[in-house]
Amino acid sequence: MSVTEHILQWLLSPVIAIAVLGSLIFIFREGILRLIGERLSLATQRDLQSRQHDFEQKLDEVRRASERIQLTQQRVLASLLEISSERAKVVSKREIEAAEAIWASVDKLNRLLITAQTADVLKFDAIEELDTSDRAKFRTIVKMFTNNLTPDFMESVNCQWTRLYVNEAAWAFYHAYSMILLSSAIRMMAVESGITDSTLFDKTVLREAILEALPHQKPTFEKFPNIGSSLFLDELRQALITELRKSIHGEQSTEKEAEKARAILNALPTEIPIPGEWPVPPN
Repeated sequence: MSVTEHILQWLLSPVIAIAVLGSLIFIFREGILRLIGERLSLATQRDLQSRQHDFEQKLDEVRRASERIQLTQQRVLASLLEISSERAKVVSKREIEAAEAIWASVDKLNRLLITAQTADVLKFDAIEELDTSDRAKFRTIVKMFTNNLTPDFMESVNCQWTRLYVNEAAWAFYHAYSMILLSSAIRMMAVESGITDSTLFDKTVLREAILEALPHQKPTFEKFPNIGSSLFLDELRQALITELRKSIHGEQSTEKEAEKARAILNALPTEIPIPGEWPVPPN
C-alpha cells in the first residue's frame, strides 16, 4: 500500500473524522452558535408572539365580560336606587301625614279639657249616694260636658293607622294623652247614664301610665295621691310634640325609649268601654 493510501485511510477513520469535525466546529463556532441562536430566537419570538396573541384575546374576552357585568350591575343598582328613592318618598310622606293626623286628633281631643278638669274635682262616690231626684238634676248638668262625645267625634280621633309610621314613643305619649281625656269624658257620660263609675274605668291605670311617661313626677304623686291626671296633660303634650318632630325626620325610638313606650302602653287599656247608649246632644 502506498503512502497516499495510508494517509487517506487515516483521514477517513471515525476517530480522525470526529476530530476533524470538532476542529471545524471550534473554528466556526461563533458562526454556528450565532446561526443556532438566531433560529432559536426566531422560534422563541414566534412562540411568544403566539402566546401573547392568545393571552390578549382571552384578556379582551374577560374585559368585555367584566364590562357587561358592570353594566348589568349599574342597571340593577340604578333600578334599586330608584325603587328605594320612591319608597322612601312614600314612607316619608306617610310619616308626615301620620304626625299631622295625630296632632289634629290632639287638637280635637282638647275640646274635652274642661270635661277632664271637671271630672278630676268631682266626687263621684258622693254623686252615687244622691237620691233619685238630685241625681236626675245632676245628670242635666253633666250633659254639658258630654256634648262633644259623639260617635263622629270618636271616629275623628281614631288614629290607629298612624301607629305604623310614628315612632313608639310618639304613639305611647299620644295614647296616654288621649286616654286621660277620653276616660274623663266617659266617666261623666257614665254619670249621665246612671252607671256606677267604679265599675267602668280603673283610674289607677292612668296614674301608672303617667309615672311611666313622666317618672320625675313620682314625688308629686306621693305628696298628692289624689291629684288629677289632667294636670299632667301639658307635659305629656310637650313630650308628644318632641317625639312627633323626631318621627317627621324619620328618627326611630332608641331601645331605652321603646322600652319606656311599651311600659306606658302596657299600663293602659287599648280602648275604653262606652256606657249604654250614646247621649243625644241637646238641640
